[in-house]
Amino acid sequence: MAGIGKLPARIATALTVSLTCLLATPPAPASARAEDLSYTYEIETEMPASRVNSYSSYVIMSEVRANFTRYFPFRSNCLSLPWPQTGNVCNLYHPDPYPNPVLLLYINGSNFAFKSLPGHFEGADRFIRFTLFKGQFYPNRLYLRVEAWGPYTPQAHATITSGLAYQYWSQFALNIGSRAFA
Repeated sequence: MAGIGKLPARIATALTVSLTCLLATPPAPASARAEDLSYTYEIETEMPASRVNSYSSYVIMSEVRANFTRYFPFRSNCLSLPWPQTGNVCNLYHPDPYPNPVLLLYINGSNFAFKSLPGHFEGADRFIRFTLFKGQFYPNRLYLRVEAWGPYTPQAHATITSGLAYQYWSQFALNIGSRAFA
């Protein structure tokens, strides 16, 4: 497939797929800041209270890491994120079949973090941390906090400001809520 303008075919295809999805995507929440391309989302997983009350956020995150591809919204060559094996490179395939390489930076109880590598759709040296936690005022609710930051790229800007990032991580949260210990 030929690229759009001077963009490589891989990026042009990803942009085409992403832009097609924009039509059905809600706008980014106010927490998305385009000027520094950072954001924080806190998304309820909608896990039933009986399961939230039966397991700690650490145990639930251990399950998510152990069966990573069961929950994560993109296909990956990393079937699990075993603790403490940080430093692994995972390819996140979105859109299929294009790999978006990330480095597993750390795993810490109820969270883990990735760093995007050269060849990632949004560009290299972007960071993202995923944390599970129970609500302070609603302890029978489980939330996914997603914090991302890094250098400006047009692709990252489009993903954040269009609401696609929020859509992806909402799906991740819902996957956790509906599948963990079900």
